[in-house]
Amino acid sequence: MGVSRLEKEWTASPPGWVWGLAFVGAAMTSAAPAHGEPTANDKAGAHALMAEGRALRNQGNLTAALQRFQSADNIMRAPPSGLELARTQDALGRLVEARATARRVVSIQVLPADPPAFQEAQSSAGTLAAQLDERIPTVKFIVPDRSSGGAPVVWVDGRLLSAASLALPLRLDPGTHHVVARFGELEGSQSLVLRERDYQPIVLRTASTHERTHASAEEGSRWRTVGYVGLGVSGAAFVTGAVAGGLAWSSKRTAEVGCADSRCPPSTWNDVDHARTYASVSTLAFVTSAVALGVGLGALALAPAPSAAGETTSRARPQVGLGLVGVEGTF
Repeated sequence: MGVSRLEKEWTASPPGWVWGLAFVGAAMTSAAPAHGEPTANDKAGAHALMAEGRALRNQGNLTAALQRFQSADNIMRAPPSGLELARTQDALGRLVEARATARRVVSIQVLPADPPAFQEAQSSAGTLAAQLDERIPTVKFIVPDRSSGGAPVVWVDGRLLSAASLALPLRLDPGTHHVVARFGELEGSQSLVLRERDYQPIVLRTASTHERTHASAEEGSRWRTVGYVGLGVSGAAFVTGAVAGGLAWSSKRTAEVGCADSRCPPSTWNDVDHARTYASVSTLAFVTSAVALGVGLGALALAPAPSAAGETTSRARPQVGLGLVGVEGTF
């Protein structure tokens, strides 16, 4: 096949604009850093942030130090900055986050040309990650097969857990956490305090029929006991008030016999004192009787009233046992 004159000229000597584009592209390639590679100014800024972070951490200002290390690590994404970030997260009690940071540092690819500090930081991060894994508390949710009401819906510190995650151990930072579980319309909650290395099972279940009946009977018995005691105290106080009132009236009448024109001689002063004392006792007794009567009637009103089938109305309550935190409900 023949080659045209134009094609020969193109092959032998490309147009000048082609050389211009090639030159500009080569210049851009040589001048621009690789994707994600920090510039010299970026590195200088990151080193300054690292120095500020160490100084702030030594002063005890961990929150400000964390911000500096986070900013430096966002620039460098290198083992030294990541290690300092993980150490500061650990010092703040954010163990789960610190472990994730340390593991990321371990996964960074360190090249033979990288400074020795990179390998040292990566080794230290691996050690820190292993230590944190042992220290982080673990929560294990247990849903007995006999639980009714369907699968539970669980929130931990306001975060909804997926159904799949309920079967897996949950790692949480040390401190106080709030667990809410819902079985259908039944909801219960419980706060728990975790310490380092704790393993805390959490039982999520609804009460069986026997447990519901037993719990209702116990609750009703407690309220009725309070009610009956209140009524008994009220009756005894009322009798005391009546007797004291009668004695006060009798002493007053005896004193009035020896008094004239509202003037009582010394011989009547003893009866006057008795009348006042009995009157005070009577008043106090009647007040006590009224309060106890209110408590007794209120307790009897709050006592669950069994239905014809021996069951009570719907209730939800948390259940706490040895090494277990549960959510228990009655329907």
